[in-house]
Amino acid sequence: RDIINIMKPFARFTDKKEHERRINNLLKEYRLRFLINQLKYFKSQGLKNLGEIENHIEEKKKDGKYEEKKENESYTYRKNQKNEPKVGNSRRRRALQLAKDIQESPEFDQLNDDEK
Repeated sequence: RDIINIMKPFARFTDKKEHERRINNLLKEYRLRFLINQLKYFKSQGLKNLGEIENHIEEKKKDGKYEEKKENESYTYRKNQKNEPKVGNSRRRRALQLAKDIQESPEFDQLNDDEK
Protein backbone atom coordinates (compact mmCIF):
# COMPACT_ATOMS: atom_id res chain seq x y z
CA ARG A 1 0.00 0.00 0.00
CA ASP A 2 2.87 2.35 0.73
CA ILE A 3 4.26 1.84 -2.75
CA ILE A 4 0.86 2.48 -4.30
CA ASN A 5 0.34 5.63 -2.24
CA ILE A 6 3.81 6.93 -3.04
CA MET A 7 3.23 6.41 -6.76
CA LYS A 8 -0.18 8.17 -6.89
CA PRO A 9 1.26 11.58 -7.84
CA PHE A 10 2.88 10.01 -10.90
CA ALA A 11 -0.45 8.65 -12.15
CA ARG A 12 -1.35 11.97 -13.75
CA PHE A 13 1.64 11.82 -16.10
CA THR A 14 0.69 8.53 -17.78
CA ASP A 15 -2.44 6.65 -18.71
CA LYS A 16 -4.05 4.16 -16.33
CA LYS A 17 -2.61 1.01 -17.95
CA GLU A 18 0.93 2.35 -17.90
CA HIS A 19 0.60 3.42 -14.26
CA GLU A 20 -0.77 0.00 -13.22
CA ARG A 21 2.03 -1.73 -15.12
CA ARG A 22 4.61 0.43 -13.37
CA ILE A 23 3.12 -0.31 -9.93
CA ASN A 24 2.95 -4.04 -10.68
CA ASN A 25 6.60 -3.99 -11.70
CA LEU A 26 7.55 -2.19 -8.48
CA LEU A 27 5.62 -4.75 -6.43
CA LYS A 28 7.34 -7.60 -8.29
CA GLU A 29 10.70 -5.97 -7.58
CA TYR A 30 9.83 -5.69 -3.88
CA ARG A 31 8.81 -9.36 -3.72
CA LEU A 32 11.97 -10.46 -5.53
CA ARG A 33 14.14 -8.45 -3.15
CA PHE A 34 12.35 -10.07 -0.22
CA LEU A 35 12.89 -13.56 -1.66
CA ILE A 36 16.54 -12.79 -2.40
CA ASN A 37 17.00 -11.79 1.24
CA GLN A 38 15.43 -15.11 2.28
CA LEU A 39 17.83 -17.00 0.03
CA LYS A 40 20.77 -15.00 1.41
CA TYR A 41 19.70 -15.97 4.91
CA PHE A 42 19.54 -19.65 3.94
CA LYS A 43 22.98 -19.37 2.35
CA SER A 44 24.40 -17.69 5.47
CA GLN A 45 23.08 -20.62 7.50
CA GLY A 46 25.03 -23.02 5.25
CA LEU A 47 21.94 -24.46 3.55
CA LYS A 48 22.68 -25.57 0.01
CA ASN A 49 19.55 -27.28 -1.31
CA LEU A 50 15.78 -27.31 -0.88
CA GLY A 51 15.81 -30.33 1.41
CA GLU A 52 18.16 -28.62 3.84
CA ILE A 53 16.03 -25.46 3.76
CA GLU A 54 12.86 -27.41 4.54
CA ASN A 55 14.59 -29.31 7.34
CA HIS A 56 15.93 -26.05 8.78
CA ILE A 57 12.45 -24.50 8.84
CA GLU A 58 10.90 -27.62 10.39
CA GLU A 59 13.61 -27.75 13.08
CA LYS A 60 13.02 -24.10 13.91
CA LYS A 61 9.29 -24.75 14.18
CA LYS A 62 9.84 -27.75 16.47
CA ASP A 63 12.21 -25.78 18.71
CA GLY A 64 9.80 -22.88 18.87
CA LYS A 65 12.57 -20.56 17.67
CA TYR A 66 10.92 -19.99 14.32
CA GLU A 67 7.87 -18.30 15.84
CA GLU A 68 9.98 -16.18 18.21
CA LYS A 69 12.40 -14.96 15.58
CA LYS A 70 9.90 -14.16 12.86
CA GLU A 71 8.47 -11.39 15.06
CA ASN A 72 11.92 -9.88 15.62
CA GLU A 73 12.55 -7.08 13.09
CA SER A 74 16.28 -7.74 12.92
CA TYR A 75 15.75 -11.37 11.91
CA THR A 76 16.78 -11.49 8.28
CA TYR A 77 14.68 -14.44 7.12
CA ARG A 78 11.36 -13.12 8.21
CA LYS A 79 11.45 -9.37 8.56
CA ASN A 80 8.25 -7.99 10.06
CA GLN A 81 7.26 -5.13 7.78
CA LYS A 82 4.33 -2.80 8.41
CA ASN A 83 3.20 -2.83 4.80
CA GLU A 84 3.64 -6.59 4.36
CA PRO A 85 0.71 -8.76 5.48
CA LYS A 86 1.53 -11.85 7.50
CA VAL A 87 0.87 -14.84 5.30
CA GLY A 88 2.37 -17.83 7.09
CA ASN A 89 3.65 -20.63 4.89
CA SER A 90 3.02 -18.94 1.54
CA ARG A 91 6.33 -17.03 1.79
CA ARG A 92 8.18 -20.26 2.40
CA ARG A 93 6.43 -21.84 -0.58
CA ARG A 94 7.35 -18.85 -2.75
CA ALA A 95 10.98 -19.03 -1.61
CA LEU A 96 11.10 -22.75 -2.34
CA GLN A 97 9.44 -22.22 -5.72
CA LEU A 98 11.97 -19.51 -6.55
CA ALA A 99 14.81 -21.85 -5.62
CA LYS A 100 13.29 -24.54 -7.86
CA ASP A 101 12.96 -22.04 -10.70
CA ILE A 102 16.60 -21.10 -10.28
CA GLN A 103 17.62 -24.76 -10.44
CA GLU A 104 15.59 -25.25 -13.62
CA SER A 105 17.05 -22.21 -15.38
CA PRO A 106 19.31 -22.91 -18.38
CA GLU A 107 22.30 -21.17 -16.77
CA PHE A 108 22.12 -23.22 -13.56
CA ASP A 109 24.56 -25.85 -14.85
CA GLN A 110 27.19 -23.13 -15.35
CA LEU A 111 27.32 -22.35 -11.62
CA ASN A 112 30.09 -23.94 -9.58
CA ASP A 113 29.29 -26.07 -6.52
CA ASP A 114 29.78 -23.19 -4.08
CA GLU A 115 27.30 -21.01 -5.97
CA LYS A 116 24.68 -23.77 -6.16
